[in-house]
Amino acid sequence: MSDDARHSASAIECVSRALSEWIVQRQYERDATLEARYGGAGRRMWRTDVQGRLHQLVQAVGVASPELFVQSVAWSKIAFRTRGVAESDLRLSLECMAEVVSEQLPPSVAESAVAMIRRAVDSLEGMPDSVPTFLNGSAGLSDRARAYLDALMEARRDDAFEVLLAGRREGLDFAGICGRIVVPAMQEVGRLWHLNEVTIAEEHCCTAASGSLLARLFELELRERRPVPNGRTAVIASVGGDLHELGARVVSDLLELDGWRCIFLGANMPAIEVVAALLHHGAALLAVSASSNLSVQSARDLIAEVRSTEGLESVRVIVGGTPFAAVPELWRSVGADGSASDATAAVALAARLTEAQPAR
Repeated sequence: MSDDARHSASAIECVSRALSEWIVQRQYERDATLEARYGGAGRRMWRTDVQGRLHQLVQAVGVASPELFVQSVAWSKIAFRTRGVAESDLRLSLECMAEVVSEQLPPSVAESAVAMIRRAVDSLEGMPDSVPTFLNGSAGLSDRARAYLDALMEARRDDAFEVLLAGRREGLDFAGICGRIVVPAMQEVGRLWHLNEVTIAEEHCCTAASGSLLARLFELELRERRPVPNGRTAVIASVGGDLHELGARVVSDLLELDGWRCIFLGANMPAIEVVAALLHHGAALLAVSASSNLSVQSARDLIAEVRSTEGLESVRVIVGGTPFAAVPELWRSVGADGSASDATAAVALAARLTEAQPAR
């Protein structure tokens, strides 16, 4: 990515707090009803929201991806709608953002940012108003995913594990259980939180329980099916600042079942530590997880660090996570070798990217 894009992103980030104050002030000047409609805490709420949106803008500008910012606004439109915030208020906030950024930042910095904001404004009306359920697969498996989710939501972990075991008895392998029961259920939890139907605590509880249950299931799978080593090593990690690791863990487990020696580093890994692990273990592959738009620049910076390190020239890098699913070509912008839509596809992609490399 160009130095100009990085400079523009950094310039916006440095003054984001001041920009948010000016944007909210302009919102309230433009619409005298905001004070009455949102009450005494309204300005604070809008400042927090606008500052968060500016951070989303920084990520999009930094990797020159307008689609990334538009996608973040589409997410906000749905979240706002379920929380009683009018679309017209979101539109006004974006319009004020475009004006203030244009007025307060140098043209060389503001140009791309304002273009992204205006593109989001123009797209706002056509953005969806809701998110369809993820539990819409084949009837039997959809029912299993829902039963699994219900058990997690009610803190019945033994019952949730029994759902996974039942799927196993019916012929699903570990990849099938992950991809057709656990992943749809966890995506549904995320959807329900997006729609303000479950709390953050409930979402975190379900995620933690799934991690524990999948670890138990993986041990069962390993005892029954010893993978044949392929002689290659993979390092798997979530980028610095990203506290989610379930998706990366599933990728690591499926790679291991495919014969890889896996070094799973978990969540929130500093780039320097990832690079050290790649060198120490002689890895052929780095699998990077970024669960939100706010992790995209960290993914880019990590990959740039890998690319510039002597001894890692042949390492292949794959990326995954919500932003890469929402913006299919985003992997190119962060310098990766490819991205996969799910964990099973990530295993196939890893094999394709490294098949010409000698085993290490």
